[in-house]
Amino acid sequence: MLSENDEYGQAKPDTAVFRSSAPALINTLIVMLDELDCYVKGIRINDTVHVPQTIHSLDDELYTHPRLCMGAMVLGLCYMLINEENEKRGAMFYALFRDESENIRRIFRVAKHRSVKNVY
Repeated sequence: MLSENDEYGQAKPDTAVFRSSAPALINTLIVMLDELDCYVKGIRINDTVHVPQTIHSLDDELYTHPRLCMGAMVLGLCYMLINEENEKRGAMFYALFRDESENIRRIFRVAKHRSVKNVY
């Protein structure tokens, strides 16, 4: 959606709007997914002073877990970009975003190892 061009190789008007609004929307998604990102990385938010990352352009590097960047964040961004123009497609992307977020939480919950305490 952010790199769509017309038949002449020029950015479509919607694409230019998408590109200009994407950093702010990505910052919103970073905050929305911050708790899940910390959970996946094993960071306890309550134990440290934690401030979610912010970006200023599409060229900035994200320090979010790759699984979130390639899955939930992409779907959430699609939802935010398309929802105003097409609510039906927006709802579809939001459902995919929500399902992917829960799927990631479920996958990493299963993978968490707990220490064993011997009680005598």
